[in-house]
Amino acid sequence: MLYLGTYHAHLKDERILFIFQSCAMLQDQKSIPGTATMAYYLKPLTYNSQIAGYLIRSYPSSWTVLDAFSKEVLGTYSDDEILVKKTNTPDLRNAGRLVQKSVDTRAIQARQR
Repeated sequence: MLYLGTYHAHLKDERILFIFQSCAMLQDQKSIPGTATMAYYLKPLTYNSQIAGYLIRSYPSSWTVLDAFSKEVLGTYSDDEILVKKTNTPDLRNAGRLVQKSVDTRAIQARQR
């Protein structure tokens, strides 16, 4: 069954919930059913109008910032570090800075060659 960006699958009679959101995190904890055993969040991070990295969360693991080119982990965050107070919305400023620094470093290294 596929609806509203949510995909339900059955594996060995356990219900697994995959949530793919590209624009905004779910607004409250009640948005995820209690039967969910996992959830995924994927947010593209852009720099100079190009996708330069991703903010990824595989619930209940920590938030991870990935470089889109090198596939390197640039940083990880806990809920307390990244979520805007009293919401489930991640603050993208620090993740964006990490991606920007990675792109800039790569560009400087390319110019030095």
